[in-house]
Amino acid sequence: MSVTSSIPVDPALEEDLVIHECQAGYAAQGAKFAVISCGPPAAHGNFEIQEPDSQHTRFSGTLIYAGYQWSRHCWLADFSTFREPGKWRLWAHTGSGYEAAVGISIRPALHAELAEKAAKHFHRKRCGVLCHTHDAVIRSTRQNDFGQPIKNVDVTGGWHDAHDDNKWIFMAWSGVDALCETWETLHPEWSGANEPLPFLLAEAWWEVEWFLKMQKEDGSFYYAVLDWKKRRDPASGRWLMSPWAYNGFHNYDVLTEDARWLLDEWRPGEVNRLMGLKNLCPSTPEMYFAQTAASMAKFAAQVLPLDKELALRVSGAVQRTLEWLDEHRPLPHQVIYTAAAIAQTHLDFHKVHPKNGHLTQAEAKLREVLSLQSEEGWFRAAPGFVCLEADPSKTDDRILIDTPFAYIIPMLRYLRDHPHGVLAKETRSSLDRFFQGIKAQINASGAYGQMTQYRADGGTPVALPPEAPGGLNAWFLAVGYLCALGASVLKDPALRLIAERQVQFVLGVNPFAMCYMVGIGRRHSTQKPLFVHEDGRDVLWGIATGIMCGGGADYGETTAKNTLRGGLSEIGGYDAACEETWMNTTAWFLAVTSLLAQRGERHGEIA
Repeated sequence: MSVTSSIPVDPALEEDLVIHECQAGYAAQGAKFAVISCGPPAAHGNFEIQEPDSQHTRFSGTLIYAGYQWSRHCWLADFSTFREPGKWRLWAHTGSGYEAAVGISIRPALHAELAEKAAKHFHRKRCGVLCHTHDAVIRSTRQNDFGQPIKNVDVTGGWHDAHDDNKWIFMAWSGVDALCETWETLHPEWSGANEPLPFLLAEAWWEVEWFLKMQKEDGSFYYAVLDWKKRRDPASGRWLMSPWAYNGFHNYDVLTEDARWLLDEWRPGEVNRLMGLKNLCPSTPEMYFAQTAASMAKFAAQVLPLDKELALRVSGAVQRTLEWLDEHRPLPHQVIYTAAAIAQTHLDFHKVHPKNGHLTQAEAKLREVLSLQSEEGWFRAAPGFVCLEADPSKTDDRILIDTPFAYIIPMLRYLRDHPHGVLAKETRSSLDRFFQGIKAQINASGAYGQMTQYRADGGTPVALPPEAPGGLNAWFLAVGYLCALGASVLKDPALRLIAERQVQFVLGVNPFAMCYMVGIGRRHSTQKPLFVHEDGRDVLWGIATGIMCGGGADYGETTAKNTLRGGLSEIGGYDAACEETWMNTTAWFLAVTSLLAQRGERHGEIA
């Protein structure tokens, strides 16, 4: 599907011809695509891979016209068959008389290198290493004594979630999962801090230990730890919570300030009311508790051969959460995610306690997920309910931002680990139908090869904003991970190609020629932290939010102006909606690149 838009292009792209290349490089044995965009129309075009100094041609090809998108004529350069590692010059020319060139690199171990950097980004977000060590205080949220301390709770440790020092229980499960999955599937010999566990498991344990502190006796969890203040809203006359950077606290130093606010508000819509926001923060806990438990169970399964006592300790905490979930039922928009996460929990518990019936319990939950598939191959959120990816207006949670398609993960892992299981045939058939839809949307999305957003209005795929909410890197990278895992499990190389193109989209092959990996590329995401004291800390290698926020969450004014700001950070601009390196986005990136690295890539370093 070709998308026509009257929105002006990013000022940095006003040149007549722009090359949108993967700015982190290309894998020697992988797909290699670049988009060439041109303002004036052209009848034809060609490109060359040249030696950087002599400009001697080593490979040439014809540009494939890919339609008019984002006020530009787009062409596709495919040089996948050129596999010689090194630094090269990509030169492009169109029939309208314009030409451009950029440097590119082809690397034998690209995905392994990128995965390592993404994993080490988690270490740079350790609280107590690069930020505060304070305990937190539960405070009153009643209007008559709003903000008054009630009790102290030791919730030190963990990761801060974005460019701030806050910690949200619902955000970090994917980071733990990705670290453990990378250890299980790739088993890299990456070095880290001097700790008893291997680097990846040590990082996962840092967060799991915080999960244990955030868990209450009944198996539920506190909501979040926030460096926020109270403020009086003149319009409503109510006390609200507010980030200090949004309320004049620009000289606030989190290292010396009083203990922070530990929030425990999971009633529907309550946190949004406390913050004076609409449709931003999760409202009900079942899905998030189940996903947190699943990541802890995965950690327990991976650490079991190294530290049985620790594995059993974490398993006990997971069991308490499962017991809490047995007594609570999710709202419709969380049913499929909750069931799938419980299935994943039992799949990993089966590795810890293989004789306790966990595989049977996992299969029972997977049957619930399979029963929700529509005739078109997509999945409803609950019986009689819509698919949330299809209609973001039906949910008041951040599902589309944080965990898109997460219910597919346990289906793929079940088939990977139990190819002859009782549900193997049904699961394979279901996944085949699902990925047929993914392929159709990718084929319809245009030059950049992004995963479009499915909607319920006739099943029409919707491409990048402003045509619809989307443009979130978590969306593309989650699909990339599913396709990379699907390529391996279903023996389908077309899915690997989709996965590689989602990664390349995030790394520069997008309408802004913008690399959203911090510190990588010629037009890369900012390194400037938001909300924190100016300590010069290094926040390299996280993956920024993306082009535009939306898809079920209201970040305020998501206009064309804000959309364009998503590609300006390399010249010093900063848009929190587009440039924050949230845990989940980096986690999906780690998960997909570590799977793509399994094709025998050799370890190396990115220059």
